[in-house]
Amino acid sequence: MQIHLLCATGLLAALAFWLSSSLKKRRNGHPLPPGPRRLPVIGNLLDIPREKGHIVYRDWGLKYGSDVLHVDTLGGDLIIVNSARAADDLFNKRSSLYSDRPIFSAINDLLDYGWMLGFTPYGLRWRRMRKAFHTHFHRDAARAFEPIEEQAVHRFLREMLVTPEDYNGHLRHLAGYVIIKIAYGVEVCGRNDPDVLLAEEAASWVQRAVLFEGAIFDIFPILQRLPAWFSGAGFKRVAAEVRHVSDDARNIPWERTKSAVENGSSSHSVAAALMQTEDEDISKSVPATMYMAGADTTVSSAISFILAMVLNPGIQAKAQEELDSVLGGARLPTFADKDSLPYVTAIAKEALRWHPVVPLGVPHKLIQDDIYNGYFIPGGSAVIGNVWAILHDPSTYPSPSSFLPEHFIYQSQGGLLPDNAPDFPDAAFGFGRRNCPGRYMAYSSVWLTVACLLAVFEIRRAKDGMGKEVEIIEEYCDGLVSFPVSFRCEIKPRSEAARALVLATSPAEA
Repeated sequence: MQIHLLCATGLLAALAFWLSSSLKKRRNGHPLPPGPRRLPVIGNLLDIPREKGHIVYRDWGLKYGSDVLHVDTLGGDLIIVNSARAADDLFNKRSSLYSDRPIFSAINDLLDYGWMLGFTPYGLRWRRMRKAFHTHFHRDAARAFEPIEEQAVHRFLREMLVTPEDYNGHLRHLAGYVIIKIAYGVEVCGRNDPDVLLAEEAASWVQRAVLFEGAIFDIFPILQRLPAWFSGAGFKRVAAEVRHVSDDARNIPWERTKSAVENGSSSHSVAAALMQTEDEDISKSVPATMYMAGADTTVSSAISFILAMVLNPGIQAKAQEELDSVLGGARLPTFADKDSLPYVTAIAKEALRWHPVVPLGVPHKLIQDDIYNGYFIPGGSAVIGNVWAILHDPSTYPSPSSFLPEHFIYQSQGGLLPDNAPDFPDAAFGFGRRNCPGRYMAYSSVWLTVACLLAVFEIRRAKDGMGKEVEIIEEYCDGLVSFPVSFRCEIKPRSEAARALVLATSPAEA
């Protein structure tokens, strides 16, 4: 009986919300953006995609002939932005209206990750965190981290000589080493480093929270008020058991750095610097956000690059020809070589575009009613910039599903990119005031990893016991951060000279 009463109460509340919402939108005088036909009470609940939302929303845009769409959920209005032009108009030109964040019940409330910059509402605390990030990670400041990135990539190359089949694990170790060294001044001791394991566990819960079992609390807000034992609200029970992981990820490495600062044994780090200029909340949250937001994204891009090289041996050969012409096989590439390696640079950018790490971005929130292109966009709407659709627009990127470095070489230079288009996949790092503040460091890590791997390794299809090439399926998992589904490949040194170059990095860093 109690369950029936709760369901009836929920339906009545939904009906009242739907009626008041519909009346408001009719009175406004402007239509909502187009989208799937809404049903009474439940709106578009049955239309919301459970997987591959970035593709579904792109297809809806084509079907309804609009680059801005409206979806009606029980939790409120959802606006989908499918074009670079609309994203620029809303997220950049109207950034004062479109820079807030929705409260994600599973992430902010149940798991307690609201301290992260990406999930912080627009306001004073967000501005202070953003300013702290900018101080340490703007374009010029990020260059100070290049020696750490080079050391980490060289270590990664040495690990690849020993167990190349574990490229995924080595890339995770690489990302963890770079970010934790910069954030806390701590040397990552190995693959099972406790700081890395803790950060990976924390990030995995954020990944899980954005899937349906977490998102259901925003689709059906009434579930937020139900006890954890109630069917459909079981994630609340799990979240209560692992809620401590959020506190641990934010506090444990920070406390260690604080002790090192107090006893005079600390190394230079972002956390140590912030302790001198910011309060405890900001100095804890910024370095913790660095790992939570940065590790998975750089790993995903690097694995996409490896997948692309396996599938496109001709592109790999052309890049290696360019590298050999610049380096002469006598040394590894460095950041100083970037301008001399335009094709390699285009490959790194294409790895970001081909399968963007966060296909749907993180939703923004509109703070008040707005009119765009004659459409009414209700205040409080969650607004999604469809990163995947923008970076797969055939008018900018011909044959967008293909991995083509020429997408980032201008037509006047023999490539495919229109001469008036930006030569960087900016959408891959978000939009407006909410774009990724660590994008310069993230891109430099991806670039150096790409350049060094191509310089000394050959990446090929794996073969089975009969000598036949193993089939590879280009498939990606769903989630806030999208990863390629696991695949086998063969990664071997290009020559004994290439192997010697990798081994020669060890004494210099000892």
